[in-house]
Amino acid sequence: NYLDGHFIQTADIDLTDYVKSTGIFYNDGEGWEPIGSGSTPFSGAYDGDDYSIYSLTINRPDEGYLGLFGYLGLFGYLEDASLQNVRIQGHQINGKEYLGALAGYMKEGQLYEIHVDGSVVNENPSGRNIGGLIGYNERGLIRSSSARGNVTGNDYQVAGLVGENRGVIKECFTTDMIVNGDSDSGGLVGRSYPYASYDDDTTTWDGTTGIIEESYTTASVTVNGDRLVGGLVGDNSGGYSSGGIEYNGKVIKSYSNAVVEGYSRVGGLVGGNSGIIEESFATGEVKGYSEVGGFTGYSFGYIYDSYSLSLIHISEPTRPY
Repeated sequence: NYLDGHFIQTADIDLTDYVKSTGIFYNDGEGWEPIGSGSTPFSGAYDGDDYSIYSLTINRPDEGYLGLFGYLGLFGYLEDASLQNVRIQGHQINGKEYLGALAGYMKEGQLYEIHVDGSVVNENPSGRNIGGLIGYNERGLIRSSSARGNVTGNDYQVAGLVGENRGVIKECFTTDMIVNGDSDSGGLVGRSYPYASYDDDTTTWDGTTGIIEESYTTASVTVNGDRLVGGLVGDNSGGYSSGGIEYNGKVIKSYSNAVVEGYSRVGGLVGGNSGIIEESFATGEVKGYSEVGGFTGYSFGYIYDSYSLSLIHISEPTRPY
């Protein structure tokens, strides 16, 4: 309980013995049970005080919404929660969809200085929204956070940090990361676009969401996918109109040095762009077959004051990844 409580971590937490077959978090091999769910989310505050949580283990290949705070992750579902100074190291998470080391689903709230290093894997043949840190970000703010390790998914919206971003990501990065996905695969974010709410026949867009700013991926990041594959973002979506106003996903003052490989719509920074990209660049290596670009593989959106120095290889890779 205490899902709305305020917590401060006062020492490192090592779960190694607790997730073994004789441990209290073994749970018949399923491992850690995430904190919070869609019906009972974690809505409090947690300050890790720069201490680490080691060996978080979840093995629920047919379940979704996993993380430390679950759906699947340390937390399953966060709603208007505030977390800061958290370190998660050596985690192994295996689930179906909505997976992240910290949380499977984040609704509103904010994260600050969250750093993770481990493995998030979707071994199920289907499943989406798989991120190194967060599976799905709905109107939340993620700042000054990072992910290392590997993220693997068999479906779409698979990325090093956030599978699907409908909030704001600022001053974040991935490094020493391998991402293996299908469609909408990115070194940082799989797909990013503004949040929309629906009431009968009315759609209301939130123009303050779907934003990635001052964020990057390093040269030690490799992104493999099939379609819509980008060093930073797989798909930066936009062009949504309501009331005479156009709403767009935005990538601002960001860059990628990642190695990117896919089949179609493969880009050094963004695989597909129908939104806005400003003051950004790419310098990595790009490999693909159809609609391949050093900056974007495909774009009918807006690009301002940006450039690419990426090395491009055109060839037909084995598909799918």
